[in-house]
Amino acid sequence: MFRFLKSMLIIFFLLFLQTEGARLTGLYYLFPDFILLYLILNSRSRNRIQWMLTGFSAGLVQDLVAGSLVGTWALAKTLVCFISPELNIDDNNESGSIVKLIIPVAVHFAVLFIVNNMLLPASSMLFLEVFLPIFLVNTSIVFLLDIVVNLYKTRQEAF
Repeated sequence: MFRFLKSMLIIFFLLFLQTEGARLTGLYYLFPDFILLYLILNSRSRNRIQWMLTGFSAGLVQDLVAGSLVGTWALAKTLVCFISPELNIDDNNESGSIVKLIIPVAVHFAVLFIVNNMLLPASSMLFLEVFLPIFLVNTSIVFLLDIVVNLYKTRQEAF
């Protein structure tokens, strides 16, 4: 219970950082989803059920703040936390392949795109102008953070 509350406090801080950062920079469509990054990096090596509940709660809070259809972000974040432990790449203590990091981000944005496309039928321009740039930004950040975390771990083990 304490871990869940700690995770939710971190998620509220990240949500504040994400919304205020996007508002201050004006980069609403290119600003990274910090909550998604946090969930992917933490749910890979920990308790799946706990992180699925955390992902659902984070998505629900993000739904309420964004004013979108309630449940869209919650479903996407829950699926990410369900898939990430299956793609655990920490076992061999090396930086993971980019494909294993792309899959959770792709699932997240695929769910959001499908649900939003069902509600508001749009052209492929929505995909090219909104979802693809956000997907590329988030994937790049997850990959770089994965490299940094693994370098830190190997350095700690060396000493």
